[in-house]
Amino acid sequence: MWIQFRTSKMLYIAGKPTQFRAGDWCDVGKSVALRLIETGEATTTDITKLAVFTTSDVDRGIFFAANKDRGMSILGRILGPANWSTELPILRWLKTMYWDASTVPALEVIPTAWDLLDRWEVVAPLLSYDTLAKDIGTPEDRALTEALILDLRVPVYDTRVIFLRKCQAIEDLMAAWAGEPGDRRLAFMRALWTVKPLILSTPATWADRGAHDREKWPRK
Repeated sequence: MWIQFRTSKMLYIAGKPTQFRAGDWCDVGKSVALRLIETGEATTTDITKLAVFTTSDVDRGIFFAANKDRGMSILGRILGPANWSTELPILRWLKTMYWDASTVPALEVIPTAWDLLDRWEVVAPLLSYDTLAKDIGTPEDRALTEALILDLRVPVYDTRVIFLRKCQAIEDLMAAWAGEPGDRRLAFMRALWTVKPLILSTPATWADRGAHDREKWPRK
């Protein structure tokens, strides 16, 4: 899989250490490519070769929470007619990408997200390491949230892109989220606290690929 480096990086190619500079391209194995993309060290335009969907795949799909036309144009010919919806229920597939396409996520990590849902019930990107629950929403939103989670000095999730496994916990989570008022990010925090599904936090680039250029993310 072809990737383009965003930083200087040394990789072993055919057993030999090879130094790459930002802007260089290299054909590497898929697992290496996804790891470098996830950490923000590389990017790719080779989306159509990733196993986002197959032509017969009816177990994975995208629920467009908003901006469906933009999302369809971003995914292009990858998205089959059985793999998207704007109508309820949200959890019509075994694995769902809930997406408000006002943001452009790192589409390269979608296959990794599908795999992670075998072990986790929800995979959600953080909004930022610098933006905490105390920094968003109205005073009323924050008061509701603090009454439940007790401390607002915690990171929040970017609810524009969330990966969901179809199970009772996530059915309950989505129902609880829909029933919460106010800022949707704080509402999601309250729903998480109430239902307590198995959740995995991922970097902000999973929901907004431009996030890497705005913040210094810790390297693995």
